[in-house]
Amino acid sequence: MNVFADDQFTPTKWSTAEEKASFANDLLAFIMSGFPKTKFTQKLYQRLSNCFSHIAEYDRDNFYAVWFSSAEARHSFLRNLSNAPCFGDPTWTFSDVERAVQQKVGELGLERNHDLQAAAETRQRELALLAALQAKYSPAQQVPVATEASMPAQGLHFGYQPSLF
Repeated sequence: MNVFADDQFTPTKWSTAEEKASFANDLLAFIMSGFPKTKFTQKLYQRLSNCFSHIAEYDRDNFYAVWFSSAEARHSFLRNLSNAPCFGDPTWTFSDVERAVQQKVGELGLERNHDLQAAAETRQRELALLAALQAKYSPAQQVPVATEASMPAQGLHFGYQPSLF
């Protein structure tokens, strides 16, 4: 998928316009294919970790776990991507790529789509938790509480504690 062309981007001292377009196309292809780990290459990670205000993740696996491991995480990634400030002069940074990718993600409605997926995943997880808690704590499943009347005659004597001394 080549949505972005070389002539859309300004080369830097360190990266050509072709490299910028390649990164933008690889990132969009990764997003459009559902964020598969197999497409999250070291090359994509290295550039992405320095764009859209990303700086804190330790390595590729941690970055993937934080941003792509669930529908909620992917939605957070797209929200962050869509709202990240694009600082810098494109002759020194990838700010032109950031703006172009933000625009395309907005045009395609990807953040909204992933918001709906995240909400569905959250609902499914919460309903499963609710079912498990209801099964655990429903009145039919509760163990009867021992009372003085339910104890055998030789059982404990409630209300009376002999001296320990």
